[in-house]
Amino acid sequence: MRHPFYIGLIAAAGVAVTYGAVAVLADLSSILVLIGVAFFLALGLEPAAAWLIRRGLPRWAATTGVFVVFLAVVAAFVAAAAPPLVAQAEDLLKQAPPYIQQAQDRSSLIGRLNNRFQLQQRITDVASGSGGSVLSDAVRVGGTVFGAKADSLIVVVLTVYFLIDLPRIRATLYRLVPGSRRPRAILIGDAVFAKVGAYVVGNVLISVIAGSRPSPG
Repeated sequence: MRHPFYIGLIAAAGVAVTYGAVAVLADLSSILVLIGVAFFLALGLEPAAAWLIRRGLPRWAATTGVFVVFLAVVAAFVAAAAPPLVAQAEDLLKQAPPYIQQAQDRSSLIGRLNNRFQLQQRITDVASGSGGSVLSDAVRVGGTVFGAKADSLIVVVLTVYFLIDLPRIRATLYRLVPGSRRPRAILIGDAVFAKVGAYVVGNVLISVIAGSRPSPG
């Protein structure tokens, strides 16, 4: 029979290892999310790359072409979505003076709300904050933008890598399954990969169609 001290020591070691594993996963959560997004995009672009490969293109050329087209579609979608957003922002700025006048008019609904909740004063306080807070906010926004660009670059690089090496990655994953269950795992895995690819391609096509429609006058 083991001494209670050793049992407690083993239990404490197990708790420490579990805590350390959870802490490591928490620290790596953002990286794991980027890897997951890149792998998902690679699965989505694989059907198009496989179609080009069946037409005689080498894999590196097929994957490069598919990814360039995908980036072009994303850029076109962003370019199509930007003008309406800018127009909405300009309209909001143009409508700001009437709203300010209504806020100062206590007989209007906006004026009564402003008088009750001091909305205009709160907005002024936020907009005119101290120089230090403005500087810190600017630094924070700059860091956020830089982080977003870095994350986007990481996703792009990982997606290209996964897309080029996807057959070997898939074969490696299948080899992790016991031999007796491997054929069924391959069938299920291939079906899942095909469904994911169809989902991504379908959403890209819908985005292209929606972006190509003329906006209502």
